[in-house]
Amino acid sequence: MTEIKLPELDDYDYKFSNEKIAKFPVEPRDSSKILIGNNENLQFDYFYNIINYLPENGLLILNNTKVVPARIMVKKETGAWIEFLLMEPVNADSIAQALQDIGMSKWKCMIGNAKKLRNSPHLSYYFTKNNQNIYIQIDVEWLENNENIVTFKWQPEGFSLSEILELIGEMPIPHYIKRKPVEDDKIFYQPVFAKVDGSIASPTASLHFTDRVFEKFENKGYQKIFVTLHVGAGTFKPVKTSIEEHQMHREEFLVNKSTIDVLYENINRPWVVVGTTTLRCLESLLLFAENLYPYPININQFDIMHRKYNKICDRKILIEKLKKFLENKNFDNLYGHTSLFILPPATVLSADYLITNFHQPKSTLLMLVDAFSSISWRNIYDYALENDFRLFSYGDACLLKNKLLDK
Repeated sequence: MTEIKLPELDDYDYKFSNEKIAKFPVEPRDSSKILIGNNENLQFDYFYNIINYLPENGLLILNNTKVVPARIMVKKETGAWIEFLLMEPVNADSIAQALQDIGMSKWKCMIGNAKKLRNSPHLSYYFTKNNQNIYIQIDVEWLENNENIVTFKWQPEGFSLSEILELIGEMPIPHYIKRKPVEDDKIFYQPVFAKVDGSIASPTASLHFTDRVFEKFENKGYQKIFVTLHVGAGTFKPVKTSIEEHQMHREEFLVNKSTIDVLYENINRPWVVVGTTTLRCLESLLLFAENLYPYPININQFDIMHRKYNKICDRKILIEKLKKFLENKNFDNLYGHTSLFILPPATVLSADYLITNFHQPKSTLLMLVDAFSSISWRNIYDYALENDFRLFSYGDACLLKNKLLDK
């Protein structure tokens, strides 16, 4: 990466008070505020009016992943609580497959309060939920790189892991919210259209959408489609070293052939992308299309810095290549993993407009906004803080325009 000049980490710092962090969602969902940042005249409105600031006859692209209650809290005999957050399955090809494990499952996990477990990496615990008794046994293998391998065994053995998590798991709301999960989080930390189990963090820009908002998009001539990218906890991982040394998280995605067909049919219409996760999925597809290998898709974090195509109009060529690839291979979908890091000076091809929330200082998501937005991220965030916008996962949204559209 030495041949490409990356920005400095301190360029993405800003100050805010903890009172700005949204601890609970607004109700109804679409009554959150939205900052309109698609031109120099910044303004705010309510999310249910977002269509008034977008062109007609566009394509709305969303991530239909579903958050699973992937946080397991276990109490030791000493009284100490240990947190296990499931990150990535070890003995399965996909998250969907691992969630169907019966009686036992092995995962890479983040472990909270791990120091209380170091001398006794074996736990067992009884849960009683919905008149069902669950016995769970947990064995931890400590790794040097902080990716701990945890084996879960449970009884009754006939239960799948998905069923176990529904019984004993908690919704993995981010720690910066600084409260315990409540039952309502199972509703509000989940998009209304969530469908495919697999995320351990919500695609939070999607949380603002309601049937009322979708109806307004439809009335303005919009078609909506879905991709699936399972969001990992790494989305909250702060950049603590230099940007160049930061290790991006790896996330699993799947896009159906029918979705690629719709993208192609709407290639000349404005693409409105909902959330950074959807954007990373689409950009990963376009990067794969440049070479069409290896498969299954595996996008590395700085691949975007070496792309051959760098204009919005080039995406037609790339979507055509994806269509032909699927036809030649007789595939029904495109599947893979991405560790893509979107930051300046990279260009973004897969969206004309981006709907996103407000992100933490020095975060990779803030750098993505900087790479994409036609308006300076700092001007946007200064405006948001001065006008009492609510920050982060349960917070308010903003609408951004691709800087390439101004060229």
